[in-house]
Amino acid sequence: MKFCTWIFAWSVAAATGEKPAPVDKLDVAAFLGRWYQTYGSFSVKYATELGADCVYVDYGALSNSSAISLVNSVQVFGHRVSVEGFAVPSPDRVGIFDVSLGPPGLAPKAPEPFRKSNYIVLMLGPRVGGKYDYAVVTDPTYLSLYILVRDVSRFGRLHEAGVLDKVSHMGFTSFLNRPRRTNQHGCKYSDKDGTAVVV
Repeated sequence: MKFCTWIFAWSVAAATGEKPAPVDKLDVAAFLGRWYQTYGSFSVKYATELGADCVYVDYGALSNSSAISLVNSVQVFGHRVSVEGFAVPSPDRVGIFDVSLGPPGLAPKAPEPFRKSNYIVLMLGPRVGGKYDYAVVTDPTYLSLYILVRDVSRFGRLHEAGVLDKVSHMGFTSFLNRPRRTNQHGCKYSDKDGTAVVV
């Protein structure tokens, strides 16, 4: 029944041209840095991340481009796997990007021109220390959902309930796209200087 409901909702969106609405403003400098994934949709967690734990992403600035460098890192069966790529902003609309990632060890050499949207920033949290405290991201089909945060504990205390309520009202309620918690406990990370950090 849930799958049928999702198919119906997706069909209506396709027929009416309804699209996820990106944020009106996005300060790229406040968006850069490390994010920890606290929730992901089924399509994210099991189709692309293979049920991984301890998921994070690092976004960085490029000196000669408006594109953003990115490193996605997951822990699968105790082993950390990372992929690299670029997020190229839409020239026409804030909060929309064309993200390209290579397989491990085969990252794209340079960002390509924007071609199509596959990464839409729907919500941004308040700034803490000059950085957005959380971000909610999807794609044009609403199939994927990422809830990214700067501090897992702070997000849980201050924002989690409200954000989950908002994404539910946005339509992230189906088997495929509803938020599913990503484990961020007992995780071992490496910072940019190579120092191990355990959360």
